[in-house]
Amino acid sequence: MAQLDSLDSETCQAFLIGLEPFLPKDPTLILDFIDSWHIVHFLSSGTEWDRDLPGGFILGGDYWLQWDKDTEPMTILSSEVVKAVSAHLRNLNDETIDARLQEMAKGNTEIYHAEITESEFPALKAILSQIRNFVDMAAQNDQAIVKEIG
Repeated sequence: MAQLDSLDSETCQAFLIGLEPFLPKDPTLILDFIDSWHIVHFLSSGTEWDRDLPGGFILGGDYWLQWDKDTEPMTILSSEVVKAVSAHLRNLNDETIDARLQEMAKGNTEIYHAEITESEFPALKAILSQIRNFVDMAAQNDQAIVKEIG
């Protein structure tokens, strides 16, 4: 995920297809969590594949930019949706997160990289916390987020 100050579609498309470099002044504007994206999605939404916003923000988005037919399209969360996602993530309580982690640990879900044990719960909660902070920062700065799964 990367934070953007503008939703100009030409600028976004130029960045996404490599015509324009994305060189953030602050490296904290980019967050990479490829191995845990589906776990984060489940912790946020409580579902395996639901894209409804704000809980399904990992898979869903306001804008879909399909620039290569062989890859998953990049999606953009507008600054308004980023604010809703921020509030949603802040409202997820420990009890809900723990219940979802327990569900994954039981093997009752079809989540990528979800073969977890309770010893991994703190690390997964730390990843979710990092994503909360990232989204909060974007919300506070009235920024959009562009993301890619793939």
